[in-house]
Amino acid sequence: MDSDDDNIEEVVEGPLDENDQPHGFCMVTYSSSDRFEGHFVHGDKNGKGKFFFFRWEVCGTLEGYYMDDALQGQGVYRYEDGGALHGTYVDGELNGPAQEYDQDGQLIFKGQYKDNMRCGLCWFYYSDRGCVVGEVNDEGEMTGKQVAYVYPDGNMALLGSFVDGELIEARLARLTVQESGRPRFEIVDDRTVYSYDKSTSTCIANHRLLPDPYESQNEFVET
Repeated sequence: MDSDDDNIEEVVEGPLDENDQPHGFCMVTYSSSDRFEGHFVHGDKNGKGKFFFFRWEVCGTLEGYYMDDALQGQGVYRYEDGGALHGTYVDGELNGPAQEYDQDGQLIFKGQYKDNMRCGLCWFYYSDRGCVVGEVNDEGEMTGKQVAYVYPDGNMALLGSFVDGELIEARLARLTVQESGRPRFEIVDDRTVYSYDKSTSTCIANHRLLPDPYESQNEFVET
């Protein structure tokens, strides 16, 4: 994850082998100010370990199991605000399934990574438990013509074109089935097209605003 230039050992606290390499449980502080606490075998990280990152304004930690100096298998990156990313690592890089949680433990992302970048089918969750789901593009952004916003009921959806998670044009649909985590949608109303509201404080949208279909079907009565 880090270049050799960034990870030049400066201070080693713990046992050393005959070549003065960390051997056993050690705490190593690098020139980048990052710190690693964990098990070493003749200078290489091997076993359970934890990185502490300090070079950025937002600090974090990365914990997991290391083999031959690289993180392998399940690892957890914890952000300074309490959020966390649980991912699958291969040779120190995110490759495989991952889930991300906010500081309250609520799921905010579920999907795949390849070489540290989101790829394939991904789910992005909002605080109201609605979500955007679809195939991300080559930059890991939720941009495409078969992306859906799924309402909090997990049934109603708007399926269509999105750019970086923003609805551009979509039609009302229902989430009908999920097979192996892959959603399927059925268009409910093919005639009505919902478009992104481009209204700002100085400009009113030039199209007629449509009523929210989710709110229309969920009436609340105050008692």
